[in-house]
Amino acid sequence: MLRISFFCSEGDAKSLNFKGIFKNLSFEKTIFLDYYLSSFEVSFPIGVSLRLDGTWFNLRKVGTEYSDSVKISSSISAEASDKILQAKEIIFSFSSREKTTNQLLSHSETAKFQLLLKTLKERLNAQTKLNILNP
Repeated sequence: MLRISFFCSEGDAKSLNFKGIFKNLSFEKTIFLDYYLSSFEVSFPIGVSLRLDGTWFNLRKVGTEYSDSVKISSSISAEASDKILQAKEIIFSFSSREKTTNQLLSHSETAKFQLLLKTLKERLNAQTKLNILNP
């Protein structure tokens, strides 16, 4: 599992974290976006979305973990991943039962967000199948 954090250190409130998983048997490569927020900030988390150059992508929520902070994990489709790398404007959106909060990324934040995703994809693509040899 590969992890790359954005905005803050992993696990801090308001931080975003890319995570990539390579499944050895199927060669499947999946990218996730983890969003951390304070457990006191939200009533019931619904999910996250990204607006990429005017087009909204609702990310499929695959898990919610509760501890000192709340972590919402969402899978990123190949289409959304490609659009992130090309986007000139990125808006991150978080929705709960009470409200929706949108965060426009600055030009430097957008560039860093894209670089972190590009780096993760390169590292995932460099992974090779693990072969176990029995002597």
